[in-house]
Amino acid sequence: MEQIENSLIRQILNGATERYAELVQLHENAVFALIVRIVGSCEEAEELTQDVFLKAYSNLHKFKQQSTFSTWLYRIAYNKAISQTRGRRIVQLELDESRLMKISDEELDAFEQSESSNDKIERLIRAIEALPSEERALITMVYYNNLSLQKCAEITDQSLGNVKVKLHRIRRKLYQMIKSENYG
Repeated sequence: MEQIENSLIRQILNGATERYAELVQLHENAVFALIVRIVGSCEEAEELTQDVFLKAYSNLHKFKQQSTFSTWLYRIAYNKAISQTRGRRIVQLELDESRLMKISDEELDAFEQSESSNDKIERLIRAIEALPSEERALITMVYYNNLSLQKCAEITDQSLGNVKVKLHRIRRKLYQMIKSENYG
């Protein structure tokens, strides 16, 4: 995939601008999915997705291939979506931090591996939707888009260790939200 993307990029930069549609097709669903999870609105996500691809096109000459094209593109999408949500007033969930830290890894694993019911899945989705946008983005990249933790670290401009810690904390938070049914 990376070779195909790099070949397309070279062709586009050499004047075959119509080939950009192929890059868009390769990534539009994943970019849209990431953005919609962050902003929470399909209409807003559609507009932001278009903005992301326009920005990527106009800055394609700046892509230095230090990472994959998809990482570079997802970083643009992540930053655009997070910027869009920054001005919003978000109701913060009141979670007892000390209780959150007392949840054992074994308790989390047992809960996650327990029988999946539609009700449990529905509660999990509602809990994820109640998370702050940056936490929703991380969950989306790892569990919905199946991106590696390293790629998530590159996209969010964080260390790999920081991404691992945040994901672990988000798992605890989701567990507590679902158990207490405190997700808005």
